[in-house]
Amino acid sequence: PWWSIKRFLVNMTDREIIYQAMVDHYCLHGLYGTVEKICQKSDSPKLCFWRAYALAMQDRPMDAIRELSVLQGDPNIDLAVTACLIHAHKACSEPDKKALNSLKGDLRKLSRESGTEGLLFAARFFWHSEKVKQARMCVEKVINKDRKNVEALSLYGWICLTSGLERQVKRSQAFFASALKAEAKHLPALSGRAHYNSCSNHFTKALTDANALIVRYPDYLPG
Repeated sequence: PWWSIKRFLVNMTDREIIYQAMVDHYCLHGLYGTVEKICQKSDSPKLCFWRAYALAMQDRPMDAIRELSVLQGDPNIDLAVTACLIHAHKACSEPDKKALNSLKGDLRKLSRESGTEGLLFAARFFWHSEKVKQARMCVEKVINKDRKNVEALSLYGWICLTSGLERQVKRSQAFFASALKAEAKHLPALSGRAHYNSCSNHFTKALTDANALIVRYPDYLPG
C-alpha cells in the first residue's frame, strides 16, 4: 500500500517522481479513493490537483470545483486545472453555463500559451481522463521542441501502452527506450517497460526492470 514507506526520502525530486508514479498507478486502476488519501495532507499544488481530480472522479464535483478554484493561476498546472474544472462543471446536476463558456475560452488560450511543464501536466490529466487525442497533442508539442525530453518520451510511451491498440502498444517500447537512453533509471520509463514485458510474457526482462526499480526507488511500493 501507498503508506509502506520504509525510509526518509532525502531527495525532493525523488519524492515528487515517486508520488506522481503512485498517482498514475492508482488512477490507471480506478482507485480514486487511494489517490485522495495519498494527496490528502500535501500542500504541493500538483498533488492538490490530483486530490481534486480524485474528488471529481468520485462523483463529488462541487468539492472538486472548490479545490481546483484555489489552484488557478499557477502556470505549471493551470491548463490541467482549467480542463478539470470544465470536467467537474459538466458533472454537476445543474452546470453553470456561463462559467463553462468562460473556462472553455481560458482553455483555448492556455493551450496556446502553456510551457513544457504545463503541457506535460495537462497531458497526464487528459490521459487519465481518457481524452487520448488531447493528451497526445500536448506531449507532441513538447517532443517537437525537444526530442530528448525524458518526461515527454516516457509519458508518450505510457499513452501508447494503455491505448488498447496492439500497434500502439508495441510502439511504446521505442519511447521507453529513448527515455532510458537519456536517463537510465527513469521510474516511469522503467516501470512502463517492465509492464510491457510482463504483459508480453517476457518475464526475465520484466524482472530485470523490476529489480532496477526496487534498487533505485525502494520507496515506490504501490499496492
